[in-house]
Amino acid sequence: MHLTIILDGYKDNYKHRNPASRIIMERIMTKGTEKKSAKVTTGGILLGRLALLKGLINDDQLVESLEVQKNFRKQGNPKELEEVLVHLNFLKEQQVSQLREMLQSPKYRTIGKYVIYRQLGAGAMGVVFLAKDKFTKRKVALKILPPSLAKNRRFIERFKREATATFNLEHKNLVQSFGLHKSGSFYYFAMEFIDGWTLREILSQKRVFEEKDALEIIREVTKALVYADRRNLVHRDIKPDNIMVTKDGVIKLCDLGLAKFLESDISLTQTGRAVGTPHYLSPEQARGEMDIDIRSDIYGLGVNLYLMITGKLPFNGPTAPVVLKKHILDQPTPPRKLNPDISPEVENLVLKMMAKRREDRFQKPTDLLREIDRLLGKNTLPALQQDGKGSKTITFASPRTPTSYSLPTNLRPKKSIRKAVKKEKKEYEYIPSPHNDSAKTIMIIII
Repeated sequence: MHLTIILDGYKDNYKHRNPASRIIMERIMTKGTEKKSAKVTTGGILLGRLALLKGLINDDQLVESLEVQKNFRKQGNPKELEEVLVHLNFLKEQQVSQLREMLQSPKYRTIGKYVIYRQLGAGAMGVVFLAKDKFTKRKVALKILPPSLAKNRRFIERFKREATATFNLEHKNLVQSFGLHKSGSFYYFAMEFIDGWTLREILSQKRVFEEKDALEIIREVTKALVYADRRNLVHRDIKPDNIMVTKDGVIKLCDLGLAKFLESDISLTQTGRAVGTPHYLSPEQARGEMDIDIRSDIYGLGVNLYLMITGKLPFNGPTAPVVLKKHILDQPTPPRKLNPDISPEVENLVLKMMAKRREDRFQKPTDLLREIDRLLGKNTLPALQQDGKGSKTITFASPRTPTSYSLPTNLRPKKSIRKAVKKEKKEYEYIPSPHNDSAKTIMIIII
């Protein structure tokens, strides 16, 4: 049996795709097992940019408004950017209404050669939008950097180098980058748009994976790490939000290089500080060590595998420092105690990936790949020789839990899109919808 996905009434599976489902752009509501941040609507960056272009505000006012918005969010009182602009008397309500009306036109949602359609998410590196190349008609994920970072010349220069490095990466299991660009005072980063789901979204409905399914997914991510390791790249933030499954069943690792870049270029690499998502950090990252290598990625990938086959995180706690301390000092509960169906061999694999001392882990992704292939009865050599050109499509075995995915009513496409679906026309509608702000980079000072 193959994993079947139901999107707004359209059935889709990995072998026989319904053409109508290809243009449904809405995402599944995240219901992850970890504590989530409050939802915050931050799509107002487009409105702020338009106000800037129209001369209604200046760069400093936009930066100040974004900082005030961040403070409101920290206080548990999230506000739209336009609300903050009015609160600070930088804009009037009437001006906000006029700007919102203007944003209905693609003319005012165009940045460089890309037309923006809707917001996909946001994080420490900026806001991400679904956009379309005006010339090639290719859909992309467009990440617009915060103006505060864009004004930092050192940051931009090093970000350009990072963007150039990732632009040259080409592997089927990596999300492709299309480079860094500038429009006015805004810098933006175009990436391959993945029409699919994050591992976190799948975990929210498929709590426990079959052992073989989990190994197949981890194997594909490991192949991406083999490719990265050959180029001396370290991801540093392997988590379910950064692992995606396309509708065709291809596994993609996102944001390679950006976690390291964020850590090194916003003055966060200081002894005693940990950067990343605490549930997936290696002990050496939790201690704030600076000489992080690919073995930290192997540890983080092990945490993902542990979660997939047990349905639980190896370490959890009420605060991030508590979780980090457990990564450093505590041993994880053996997976077979949580799920007796797990084989002893896979339990040993997970525990070796998550060894406290990196010298006790798999030393290279190639070593890990060979062991996974041994457990799956595969031949590792072709995967190592292909270097990303022969990645497989994943199909899932019959699960223990229901795996049909249905979109909440508030996330379903509007009528105009549903009509376009029936006609199989690839049309878009601008939807200034809120995003889920659950995937944040966290900085913790360990005392």
